[in-house]
Amino acid sequence: MSVEVLHGDHGATCWIGGCWSDPLFRGQGAFRALFAYVDMHCLSKGWQRQGLGVWTDNYAAIAAYKTLGFVEAGEKKASERQPGRFYMHMVRDSE
Repeated sequence: MSVEVLHGDHGATCWIGGCWSDPLFRGQGAFRALFAYVDMHCLSKGWQRQGLGVWTDNYAAIAAYKTLGFVEAGEKKASERQPGRFYMHMVRDSE
């Protein structure tokens, strides 16, 4: 996972990329703990609004992000790198 400074997309002040968890550890609280750390890091940098991109067919990830308070932002977009696939942005305020 990476967290970078970003100004622009849907008011996000930082962008989260490369978020993935090993299936062996899913459902054990690792994702929630990771984002608790992300919140602390973002707040320490003054980054109030987090943003990320997710494939529109990745229903499990979308559901997980929603449990953490992320909401859909903007319209789905066609991927330039993977023709035929779509992604969307999600945002939330750092807690």
